[in-house]
This record gives sequence, C-alpha cells and structure tokens, in this order.
Amino acid sequence: MFIEELPNISQFKWRNISLLYWLYQIATNELNKYFNAHKYRPHSLCRIQEEYGIDITDRSSAETESIKLQDELDKHQDFMKINACIRKMDIKYGEVISLRFFENKSINEIAIILNKKEGTIKSLLSRGVEKLKENIKS
Repeated sequence: MFIEELPNISQFKWRNISLLYWLYQIATNELNKYFNAHKYRPHSLCRIQEEYGIDITDRSSAETESIKLQDELDKHQDFMKINACIRKMDIKYGEVISLRFFENKSINEIAIILNKKEGTIKSLLSRGVEKLKENIKS
C-alpha cells in the first residue's frame, strides 16, 4: 500500500522529478495493482441459469418479458400524461383527484384533510374527473 512506501522516502533521489510526482507515481502503481487483482470476472451463463432459474434458451420467456416491459412503459407514459394534466388544472380539483386516486383516501378522509363538506368533495371530484377527461382527449 501507499503508506508502506513512505519509509522508502529516504531512497528518493532528485533526478529532475519532484517529490510530489514520485508520490503520485507510487499511488498510481498501487491503484493499478489493486484493480488488476480485482478484475471483473463475468459469471458463466450456466451459473446464472442454475442460481436464478432463468432459462436462457427459452425465447418465449424473453418475448413475454418484453411485452411486460412495454406494458409498464405504456402505463408510466399514461401516468405522466395524467399527472401533467392534473398539474394544469385548478388546484382545488388537483388536490381532490390526487388524494382520491393516488393516495387512495376516502371521501370522508379527503373532507377532513381539506376541511370541506363531503358533498363539496364529491362535487369537486366529479367536476375534476370530467375536466381531466377533457384535457386528456385534447
């Protein structure tokens, strides 16, 4: 290690090279030794198949996984579109929609949180959902 080389500082001889450069060179050599000793060794495909139970020869599994990933991507894109529409809405509608559908709060809980009557919450929710539908279509 680098610290082990410090006692050898007495062996340093001036040859138009600064002491700082010499120390950097020692540190660089030590780093190279470390990383060469800890090189990346990839796992064999057989080992991955055994450990994780993945059949790498099954193409239908890859196709199924691809379909699942595409579905997740579509859901995420839909969520982002809806979220953008909610942010453009009047805050009173956005709050109610977010609490109801993203926080899974009941009408009663939303009424308590926003300090409004349940009827008002139902009305805001109904109007908000209609406005959201209109914004998504356009």
